[in-house]
Amino acid sequence: MLASKSGAYSGFNNQSLSLLIEQGDGGVGGALYSRLAFANPANVYGVHYDGSNQISTGVWHRIEAFMKLNTFTGSVGNNDGIFRYWLDGSLEVEATNIMMRDGAPNTDMLINHFAIAPYIGPGSPVA
Repeated sequence: MLASKSGAYSGFNNQSLSLLIEQGDGGVGGALYSRLAFANPANVYGVHYDGSNQISTGVWHRIEAFMKLNTFTGSVGNNDGIFRYWLDGSLEVEATNIMMRDGAPNTDMLINHFAIAPYIGPGSPVA
């Protein structure tokens, strides 16, 4: 998801705010885990939140996610953003103290793009 401060033809990286629903490798030999993440290079460093159960490959899974942007008091961001991620009906990730945007120029920043897109990175892990 991209924020309203991103340009009309923006990509997914280095935008004013990107929210990501993905499967991370968890650093455990290529095993996949639930991951919610955000990146806001403009004023808040990005963070990811990983689930604890491994995602099996070769089968379909139901993934549900809920993301709520943090609020502001004046022009100061509050740590009250929310991330939730369910895998096959089981809550895998929950964080309720997230600050995704901060500062006066970002108080009007909203989510206005939603994209479903594949990402492999530097190369496919499967031959």
